[in-house]
Amino acid sequence: MAEEVPEAFAGVREVWAGGDVVPPEAVRRVMDRCPDVTVVNGYGPTETTTFATTHRIHRPLDYAGAIPIGEPLDNHRVYVLDEGL
Repeated sequence: MAEEVPEAFAGVREVWAGGDVVPPEAVRRVMDRCPDVTVVNGYGPTETTTFATTHRIHRPLDYAGAIPIGEPLDNHRVYVLDEGL
């Protein structure tokens, strides 16, 4: 929707995106057309179908590359591991 009809989010307070890498250009498109909308990047494991971390995206949208996955939800911990665990 962000690519084809970003104005569809007008009147909505928050849009939570998740499930894959969130393209900054799609977020920018929504924020440009709907300046009152807050966009949040939700990240979490597919197996739980829920979020583990969130990152509230702020204006101006000036991310170089990927949008951060953010911080753990309240009362949660997140461990980021490399191939050596």
